[in-house]
Amino acid sequence: MSSFISLLRNVFLAKIPFYFFTVVLAFTLVIIYFISPLSKAAATTTMVETTQNAGCLSSMNILRLKDFELVKPILLADIDHESSDLEETKASLLDIIHQQEQYGNISTASIYLRKFSDGSWLVINGEEEYQPGSLMKVPILITYLKQLETSPGLLDKKILFTGHAPQMPLQNFVEDTLIPGNKYTIRNLLERMIINSDNDAVTLLNADLNVATLKKLFSDLNLPEPEAGDKQYPVRVKDYAKFFRILFNGSYLNHNLSEYGLNLLTEAKFKKGLSSAIPEGVKVAHKFGESGITGGEVQLHEGGVFYLNNNPYLLVVMTKGKDFAKMNQCLSTISDYVYKKFAGVTVNL
Repeated sequence: MSSFISLLRNVFLAKIPFYFFTVVLAFTLVIIYFISPLSKAAATTTMVETTQNAGCLSSMNILRLKDFELVKPILLADIDHESSDLEETKASLLDIIHQQEQYGNISTASIYLRKFSDGSWLVINGEEEYQPGSLMKVPILITYLKQLETSPGLLDKKILFTGHAPQMPLQNFVEDTLIPGNKYTIRNLLERMIINSDNDAVTLLNADLNVATLKKLFSDLNLPEPEAGDKQYPVRVKDYAKFFRILFNGSYLNHNLSEYGLNLLTEAKFKKGLSSAIPEGVKVAHKFGESGITGGEVQLHEGGVFYLNNNPYLLVVMTKGKDFAKMNQCLSTISDYVYKKFAGVTVNL
């Protein structure tokens, strides 16, 4: 300011030509004019970005482990609403369900779909409850792997098989059954339980299961605690999807055990449902479940992670109906649509 006053004094004392003063003044005013709006724009941009970030954070549901005093590891993180990017996909899946109902293949169905690349998700008939059947073998697997973190030799422990337990239902989809009188390691029983969906294997595993660890798994996921071997435990698609999500994220077990669990699931021999529509070479870590009595209402479900290039996704489908073969067709039709949609293949409904 004192420099500017000195400049004025020199002008009026004729030490500096007036025209030179005029040029300097005009140049100064131009700089002030352009700098001022830019400063305001920069401030506005900062405020907008801060607001957007705050809005994004407020729309997330985050589930954390509570085992430690200071560390609170993230188990699951969810955008609290379905993605608008999947609206077309959801509309098409609703059409497929309605078609399958009209064909008499199912009486009802529920779907949970999630893209791991960006966390977008959708759910259809999300409040419908189902009997999980063999789907419960996945949380049993996770429970044993959790026990393994503190008991390194657990997988080598052997258990004697005396014969089929009469309380366990006969299976429609099973192969390579256990032989009475033989002893099997827990490792082998876990493989048979997941790969072959063997009910005799799960009977032996349930007898040696740490029930407290199983209940804690459900509690950690904000799910009602079941009893070991509970075949009537009600489950919804979005809730069941949590088991596959924590395996994929490696957020509940250490990474090596999560990898081991998912690798077992990729070897599942059931190929009549979701995986039947998937080309060879695309890995699918999946598990099916069945319940009900033939001649009455039966239920068939399947969920899995589909490793489609760099865009893996999770699909869980639960159905009720009268005929397992027709319900299998429903699972296959839904899976075929989702795979082609995400793979960029033209889909004709």
